[in-house]
Amino acid sequence: QSSVLIVDTVMEFTEALSGGGVGVTTSASTDNKLDSFVCEMDIVVSRLLVTGTNAESYGGGIYVDANQLSGLNITIIDSTIVGAVSSNGGGLCVHSEDNTTLQIINSSLEGNYAKENGGAMQLDGDTNVLLESVRLLRNSAPNRALLDATGMNSTLTLRNCTVEADPTRISSQIYVFMYEVEGFSPDFVMCAPGSRTLVKSNTSTEQWTVDCLPCARGFYQRSICAGQECLACPPGADCESGTALQADPGYWACTASDECSLQMYGCPQGFCLGNNECAAGHDNAPDNVLCGRCAPGYDRVGSDC
Repeated sequence: QSSVLIVDTVMEFTEALSGGGVGVTTSASTDNKLDSFVCEMDIVVSRLLVTGTNAESYGGGIYVDANQLSGLNITIIDSTIVGAVSSNGGGLCVHSEDNTTLQIINSSLEGNYAKENGGAMQLDGDTNVLLESVRLLRNSAPNRALLDATGMNSTLTLRNCTVEADPTRISSQIYVFMYEVEGFSPDFVMCAPGSRTLVKSNTSTEQWTVDCLPCARGFYQRSICAGQECLACPPGADCESGTALQADPGYWACTASDECSLQMYGCPQGFCLGNNECAAGHDNAPDNVLCGRCAPGYDRVGSDC
């Protein structure tokens, strides 16, 4: 049994064919292959920072090639992989046989990108995965932005994790495909403001696809309700941006009791300029609903200030 220990290490802006930051392989040449029936390996990574690294093929941040081992145990603790890029497995890529365990604890995979599959991670081989207190933030790829796993007997357990879509790639998929998934649900994914969460699931295979779709023109969504349904723009409002509602001139927008929707009210003529701003002479404070209160130094003359 072999062991690899990586502790208190920083890898910045390095490049490689595979394993832009860190690479571990057991198949250097055909004359030096390890016996896949007897050899096992433990890899422990603690307090590793990988940032801005690049791999042409696999594992922009970390790559482990252990196809010829009978057992592989990987533990990553208190580590960060950020801004790594590769064709597959932007943050982490593991190629192994069927007896693999991967534990990632109190760590972050953030802003990693795969040109093909697995923005955060790609796992090839049956793998038992535990993610505990892990932040998976804004990882992206054309396919399977969160996790690309091909082992049909793999398992995935998530505990106290945070998953957030890339706001600059608002239509990128948050995708999980494993044989058995525990702790993953649509509520697990935070979409960027101005987008709604669309969930497709196949419960027989535990296959989840969560898309962050932008609100269509004529709909809006408040930032505090990101990921929820987009709401139709009410009369007296402009919702072209999709991320917020702005009151038209002559109207005032008030928060409804559900806090996600807004209600429009007509202002006295000439009082409201739009976007909850008041005309000259009227107090422009946010609590001056419908602009009825005069600004300091102004008096009311009739119905105007």
